[in-house]
Order: sequence, then structure tokens, then C-alpha cells
Amino acid sequence: MSKKNKLSTRRSQHAFNAEREKKLAEERKEKAEKRKEKQERKKRTGVVVRRKNKRGIKLKKNAVVQGVKIKNAASKAKARKLLMAEAALKMQVD
Repeated sequence: MSKKNKLSTRRSQHAFNAEREKKLAEERKEKAEKRKEKQERKKRTGVVVRRKNKRGIKLKKNAVVQGVKIKNAASKAKARKLLMAEAALKMQVD
């Protein structure tokens, strides 16, 4: 009989698996409690305002945006300015 099929090996494997399952179930229970606690804390404090991305749009080098090829900081600034103007126009229309 191979070692993996021995009764004593199977018994110890079963005990190990049962112990591991208990530990995992306990960890899941703790995480669920933490999640619930966090949700309650959010409800008490109210809505948290998140920061917006101040960096804006990522523009890669050699990309063409509205007819402006991005080569350096100046061309990147020009493209960003055009995009911001377009976004402002859209905001006014809506």
C-alpha cells in the first residue's frame, strides 16, 4: 500500500483539512464582522467626499490628440488645453 493511501496518513490529512477549514471559516467570520462594522461607521459619519484626479488625462508621447502630436511638455499642455476647452463646452451644452 502506498504511503498516501495509508489509514494513518488519511486520518492526519483529514484532521489537517478540518483544522484548516475551521480556521478559514473563523477568518471569514471576522472579515464579515469588520465589513459590517465599517458599513455602520460609514452610515453614522455620512458620505465621504473623495478626491478627484488632479493630474487629468494621461497623454503618451508621440500620440496625436485633436491634431496635436505630443512631443514635449509644451505640446502636451496645448493638447490638454484643447481637451479641457472641449469638456467645458460640453458642460455648458448639458
